[in-house]
Amino acid sequence: MEQTIKRNLIRRLLAVAIGLAALSGTAVFYFEMGQVDDLVLSLAVEESQGMMDHVAFLSVKDRQDFESLRKQVAYHLSTEHLSEAGLVSIKLFDRNQRQVISVVNPDDAAAERAISGDAGRMKTKGDVSYRTVSFGSGLYVRFSAPLTYAAGMVVGSYEALYRVDPAQTKAIRMRLVYAVVLVIVIVALTMLAVYPVILALNRDMTGLQRDLTAANVGMLEMLGNAVAKRDRDTNDHNYRVTIYAIRLAEAAGMSPKGIRGLIKGAFLHDVGKIAITDAVLHKPASLSSQEARYMETHVQHGVDILARYAWLTDAMDVVRYHHERFDGSGYISGLRGKVIPLSARIFTIVDVFDALTSKRPYKEAAPIEETLAIMREDRGKQFDPELFDLFLQIAPSLHRDVCLADDAKLIRMLTKLQATYFVNQ
Repeated sequence: MEQTIKRNLIRRLLAVAIGLAALSGTAVFYFEMGQVDDLVLSLAVEESQGMMDHVAFLSVKDRQDFESLRKQVAYHLSTEHLSEAGLVSIKLFDRNQRQVISVVNPDDAAAERAISGDAGRMKTKGDVSYRTVSFGSGLYVRFSAPLTYAAGMVVGSYEALYRVDPAQTKAIRMRLVYAVVLVIVIVALTMLAVYPVILALNRDMTGLQRDLTAANVGMLEMLGNAVAKRDRDTNDHNYRVTIYAIRLAEAAGMSPKGIRGLIKGAFLHDVGKIAITDAVLHKPASLSSQEARYMETHVQHGVDILARYAWLTDAMDVVRYHHERFDGSGYISGLRGKVIPLSARIFTIVDVFDALTSKRPYKEAAPIEETLAIMREDRGKQFDPELFDLFLQIAPSLHRDVCLADDAKLIRMLTKLQATYFVNQ
């Protein structure tokens, strides 16, 4: 069980770690990308500041002088600014947003065409609009800003494309990788630190749960035995039918959860007899029809007792339906066939088997051959034929190992089975 808890805990912590790493890694990535944008933009704007010394021509009114100055500025920008490691294209616009200069570094013409045609949303910082773009193996920033001259007078605007130095691009990308990896490592270390703490708390909780379950099962056994003592002056019947029921349920492939309910129901199947008077319960002669109907009310009394306790809900099928018959002639609901719950069909078989093979004050124990012969007559009538055929295969070993066992052995056997289905689950 502990290994199962560890595996489940590791799987869940791993899932949480992956989720946290993904979320925090993404958050850190976008935060770092914002930092990268600011860094790249500051480099680009700083690189473009030299252009401000050449914007005076935009205020020239004479067309011939304007054209002459424009060519000089274009040449200067192309030879001086584009030759410096950074700006790969520069475009100047007048106050009417008409392009007057466009210079492009031929080596970056493909990048300039691709990035200038990018319709992605631009960010803004102050009066600068920008967008950081990766192209090929390079990192670029496309940005635009006003052109000012003479005490801040706006004479136009410019748009430029800046290529980050390859070494700096590599450093930026490594910074992103390191930041994300660091977050993932921190999350992983946190989970490793938390794991033993959670495991210890879970171990303590499991121990308490086991103690509580053992106490509940003990109370269940005590109550069932008290009812059996009042009915038959012995509690052996409860031990035997419970063991028989477990073995038949296992042979039938019943789930552990279903078997737990069956065990509870086997102990408490006759709990409703608490409400039956001694005069009827211990009557040495046959019951009258009126007394028989009164005796049948023990089923409903049992259902009423169990109904108040959620922990015993799964025992209800045995308590309510263990007197139903496969042919529909039983009580209290007259259910037929496989409409009768599986646990009740199992219990009906083992209850009759124990009644026939055990000694009572009014009869001797029947040999197993005689018992099975009698029960065969009710195959398909009282008993589910498929379950009964399955029971026939295990009945000899059950009779040898359980029916003939003394009280101490029965208690050891049942304690082991209870641990399998309750304490160790």
